[in-house]
Amino acid sequence: MPVCNQHLIHDTESSCFQNGYPIATFHTRFSFRQDALPGEISFTTHRSDSGSHKTQEKKTCQTTTTNVVPQPGSVSVKVLNSTDRLHLARNTATTLRKLGFHVTAYLQDDPNVVVNGVAEIRYGSKATAAATLLSFYLPNSTLVPTQATDTVVTVSLGTKYKALATTAQAKQAMTAQHVTQQPARANRAAVTPTPSTTSTC
Repeated sequence: MPVCNQHLIHDTESSCFQNGYPIATFHTRFSFRQDALPGEISFTTHRSDSGSHKTQEKKTCQTTTTNVVPQPGSVSVKVLNSTDRLHLARNTATTLRKLGFHVTAYLQDDPNVVVNGVAEIRYGSKATAAATLLSFYLPNSTLVPTQATDTVVTVSLGTKYKALATTAQAKQAMTAQHVTQQPARANRAAVTPTPSTTSTC
């Protein structure tokens, strides 16, 4: 009695997502006989977006925070003004010093940089805890990890910046997020921040 080998076709569809949004859909068709060996199975794949077979990798920065932060006196901050508001960096630097932070400088940010938010808190791996502390004094700011190798945190004030949180407000927010502070140390000598070469920052 003759045996008929049935030819089977199976279609599958899969999607590729980036940042929660689909960027490509792949349609795969498998074609094989019912008694086919693994090496006899053939398939074709078709991508339905732009037709390109290459996808571009988008580099993303992963922010890191900590649940133990230092006292303000242990944090060195450089304040930048990314807006056209006069004396914004200088006035904010003055307030940060009153809150106990060590301000190393205040000046205008790169003319090509505009922060369309409250602020960017830029920090290297050695300043993660310091940046986390500053984020409580700058609610709704953006933590931006960088390749910096020092412990100075750079704060670039943006178009939506209004004012720093008070110590009481910052501590309340830390408590709500189960973040604790290291014990206070002896106050360091006051250092006058380095001003910008212009008077507009």
